[in-house]
Amino acid sequence: MAVKQGDRVKLRYVGKFEDDAVFDKGVTEFEIGEGFIVKGLEEGVIGMKKGEKKRLTLPPKKAFGERREGFKKAFPKSDLRGREVKEGDPLRVRTSSGRVAPCVVEKLTKDEVIVDLNHPLAGQTLRFEIEVIEVR
Repeated sequence: MAVKQGDRVKLRYVGKFEDDAVFDKGVTEFEIGEGFIVKGLEEGVIGMKKGEKKRLTLPPKKAFGERREGFKKAFPKSDLRGREVKEGDPLRVRTSSGRVAPCVVEKLTKDEVIVDLNHPLAGQTLRFEIEVIEVR
C-alpha cells in the first residue's frame, strides 16, 4: 500500500547537513497532512511503500524556512526561574498563541535574555535518508 493523504506513517530517518554531518536520527510516527513534520519530508513520503527507502534534499522553504533577520524577542531573566543559560544555548519559549518554539540565546544583559526565534535549522538545505517502517 502506497502512502497517501491521511495515512499514519512510521518512518526511520537520518537528517544531515549538506556536508553530510548528522544533526538528527531516529524513528517518528505521524499522519500525512497533520503538519507534524517539515513539509518536504511529508511530501517526500507520499507514494512510498512499507520497506521502501529514499534520499531527499530539502531546500529551506521545504524544511524549516528561511532565516528572518530581526526575528528576536527579549524577556526578563526572571522568567528563567533560576536556570543558567549562556549565549548560543538552545531554549524553548512559549509564544503569545501558547505554542512552544525552539530558539537560541543570542545575548544576555544584566536583566534580559534576548533570543533568536528562527528555528536553529532555518535557512539550511537539509538531506534526509528515510525508510517507511509502517503504513496504516
